[in-house]
Amino acid sequence: MKVNKLKLGLGVLTVLATPIAVNTVASSDALAAQGWVKTGNAWYFYNQNGVLARNAWAGNYWLGADGKMVTNAWVDNGRYYVDANGAWVKGVQKPAVAQKQGWVQSGGAWYYYYQGNVVINAWVGNYWLGADGRMSTSSWVDNGRYYVGSNGEWVRNAQKPEEKKQGWVKDSNTWYYYNTDGTLARNKWAGNYWLGADGRMSTNSWVDNGRYYVGSNGEWVRNAQKPEEKKQGWIKESNTWYYYNTDGTLARNKWVGNYWLGADGRMATNSWVDNNRYYVGTNGAWIKDARHPEEKKQGWVKDSNTWYYYNTDGTLARNKWAGNYWLGADGRMSTNSWVDNNRYYVGADGVWVKDASRDKNTKRAIFLDPGHGGSDSGAVENGVREKDLTLSVYNKVSSRLASLGYTVLTSRNTDKDVGLVSRADQANKSNADMFLSIHFNAGGRGTAYGIETYYYKHEQGYEPEINKDNHNSPERIEKSRKLANKIQQNLLYKTGAYDRGVKRASFAVLRETSIPSILVELGFIDNQEEVNKIKTNEYQEKLADGIVDGIVEYYK
Repeated sequence: MKVNKLKLGLGVLTVLATPIAVNTVASSDALAAQGWVKTGNAWYFYNQNGVLARNAWAGNYWLGADGKMVTNAWVDNGRYYVDANGAWVKGVQKPAVAQKQGWVQSGGAWYYYYQGNVVINAWVGNYWLGADGRMSTSSWVDNGRYYVGSNGEWVRNAQKPEEKKQGWVKDSNTWYYYNTDGTLARNKWAGNYWLGADGRMSTNSWVDNGRYYVGSNGEWVRNAQKPEEKKQGWIKESNTWYYYNTDGTLARNKWVGNYWLGADGRMATNSWVDNNRYYVGTNGAWIKDARHPEEKKQGWVKDSNTWYYYNTDGTLARNKWAGNYWLGADGRMSTNSWVDNNRYYVGADGVWVKDASRDKNTKRAIFLDPGHGGSDSGAVENGVREKDLTLSVYNKVSSRLASLGYTVLTSRNTDKDVGLVSRADQANKSNADMFLSIHFNAGGRGTAYGIETYYYKHEQGYEPEINKDNHNSPERIEKSRKLANKIQQNLLYKTGAYDRGVKRASFAVLRETSIPSILVELGFIDNQEEVNKIKTNEYQEKLADGIVDGIVEYYK
């Protein structure tokens, strides 16, 4: 009998080359089995220590994981083939594995293979393969758009049953509540939970017009204290960006990084900013080295509240007419003056005043004071600013007086800041014959209406600063009273307004002027009905006529 040496996991053992039955002795129960042992129809191999060999060669024979000698199979990780006797067949070629293709049924489900790979999430003919590759049956597929029947085939024109949601429904980690009729609950409570405008259950926020707080689980937190909110940093409001300083104030007329905040606090875009020195783009960021386009001015141009006219070649018009407007030697449009060698008069709006008279009134000077201006808007109601109205009426009064030959002086003819005492001081130094301050009323809670006129009354605690000698002059006060009555009467006649009377007060502009002085309140801008009239050019013309007619009558 030939003996081979075989390599085993535990060392070199001497074994029989061919499995044969080992004779056993009845009294050898205590002896461990060694070598080849046949049990039933299967061969096993035990090493010299009596341990069963597994996943190993014994000569030219392979022992599987259960210790059995393998036959008719590829073994040792598919590298070698053993025949029906279990012996290794040298040089045998492993057949190529057939690649799956087309429809394959496995485990009661159909799959479709393409080039050996299972197809997923796709149609094959009228059949849908799901995410696991299975052919779908009796379900809505392809994002719920199509229905396939029990045999997997697409059912044309299948009607999707309408599902009526009710109660609480969680969708994409968000809770919604559906009413009994299936509609989505919005802007309402469902128990202690608030549903917002989009139907979502709110969390960690103040809800129901900011009256109640709901926590992280959406439930109403009783007695929650609302913290005081102080805006800081960049905040977007109505598609416009603003920047709030650390103290909560709105940043204006300043840079924040590369972004410019304008006078109204808005982040500027697509414009030249900071005194026209820098350009910011569509996203508001400063564009370095942006170049100003060359502009050729033409026609009327307003610069620093003054009008100029540029000829078609871009040159500034000087000492000439542009329509009914006169351009002076410096190019400015003239106002309230005799122009073109003193042959024509232009009013406060710059327009030539036809038939302007230079009679005895040329010796009389009227000082007009349009109330407020600049940073002082005066009363602001119903979208109307008092400072704009007073300047508009001033322009109309000024033109009329100038056309009658009066010299018109003023504290302001543009939108600028002028102090109260400064107004009086200008009038005192101007040698004007009278002072008339133009105002509009407010503060009547929307119900007060009508016109009232004031002249000076001395009151304790309100002592003059610059008019100590003449503030309470009987002559000045009597002339002021006469002027106030004449203008009040003519205002009422021209406008038909309610008469609130001629009154006395210690207003600063009346106290500090040394000449006859009055202050007119031409109506209430917080009364919607009255302000609707006041805003119109037609009504302002009537106010101007009343004031001018009052002045004319005063001098008769």
